Amino acid sequence: MGKQIKNGQKMFPQNSLTLSEIKAAQPKAKTYKLAAGGGLYLAIAPNGGKYWRLKYRFGGKEKTLALGVYPAVTYPDALAAREQAKALLKKGSDPSQIKREAAKLKQKPASQKTSFRMALTQVGWLTIETETKILSLSPAQTNALKAFLAANPDGGTNDFNK
Repeated sequence: MGKQIKNGQKMFPQNSLTLSEIKAAQPKAKTYKLAAGGGLYLAIAPNGGKYWRLKYRFGGKEKTLALGVYPAVTYPDALAAREQAKALLKKGSDPSQIKREAAKLKQKPASQKTSFRMALTQVGWLTIETETKILSLSPAQTNALKAFLAANPDGGTNDFNK
């Protein structure tokens, strides 16, 4: 069993699941859970599927967040996802809502994802406007951007991989 952490009057195990327990888990007639600690568990379905889930409370309600399917999502990945979700909860955000919003963004057509407006004044100021931000470049910055784009026809995307 993993280490015990005192939380007020309660003691609960952290990371109490082992890799051998995960691999050895066999399907039963009904779905059952293997607790990993801190709300994280592996649900073993009758069809043999192993699903990472995180149980948490938000707004006074108990909720469950799907983290992925084992082995595509490894135990360390699930632990990291649990910590990310807990960090969101500490900031007052609902991890399920964040996940839904991210999924909606992925479903939007490419034309909606990259929409922006640009305007170049006669004196050389460049303004780039998106739905949430406005960026203004001075004439010197505009010229530097033009030179960069002329020297990097691919937009300089390869520079980020170095």
